[in-house]
Amino acid sequence: MKQTSHMTKTTLCARLIFTLVLFGLNSCAKPVPVQVNSACQREHNNLYVSIEGYLSTGASVLCSSADGTRACGLELSDTPGGTARINVYVEEGTGKSQMEPLPKLYSKESLKVRADNGHVLGSKDRVRIIGIAKNGTEVANSSATICYVDVEKIEQP
Repeated sequence: MKQTSHMTKTTLCARLIFTLVLFGLNSCAKPVPVQVNSACQREHNNLYVSIEGYLSTGASVLCSSADGTRACGLELSDTPGGTARINVYVEEGTGKSQMEPLPKLYSKESLKVRADNGHVLGSKDRVRIIGIAKNGTEVANSSATICYVDVEKIEQP
């Protein structure tokens, strides 16, 4: 019985150290600068990237919850209202690098995100998003591709 308890403590300790090492490596990693129009290229899949542009609500905003957090899909374009766009998922909340919850009836002016420095930015403000690019096929044996960035940090360039 003591051996099982010891193994559990050892396993928990090892997991904690592993998590801290992963967090440390990710926080030290320098994101690769990518342009909006090239972010969906296959070589950027699972890459830690930074992309500059303008956030907007697009035609609609879909939010989903997982692991106690809620993330919402926004569009990042190269210019205000630009045609080169990529979907980005931003955590909802009032903290740094989060978007404030949208009202039920919203417009593009309703969008408010808090940069890592604490400043509140809107759809007319240029931002730099940093996160993990994801692209590939949505379903096995499907030709449909998905492309988005899971945002970890929002900066004011």
